Amino acid sequence: MEGFTDRVIVGQSANQKIDEKLALVAGDLAKILEQIGGQPVAFALFVFPDGEPLYVSNSNDREEIARRIEHAVRRRLRGGKTIIHNRN
Repeated sequence: MEGFTDRVIVGQSANQKIDEKLALVAGDLAKILEQIGGQPVAFALFVFPDGEPLYVSNSNDREEIARRIEHAVRRRLRGGKTIIHNRN
């Protein structure tokens, strides 16, 4: 993917560093989303620090998350707008 690199950061890759902290990020994100939405909000967060994906979710049902991600990707590939992003 264009824009991604495989650089290693002194002794530990960016993937390794981020992977160690991703659960903390997920906990904070869950709280923020609940404050905004007024109720718990399920999510899956993907990051690509070294070009390889890492993900964290607040769901214990990995199969359900996988089904929902597959559904969103299929809809997007058919031209539907399911992914909203901010490039700021």
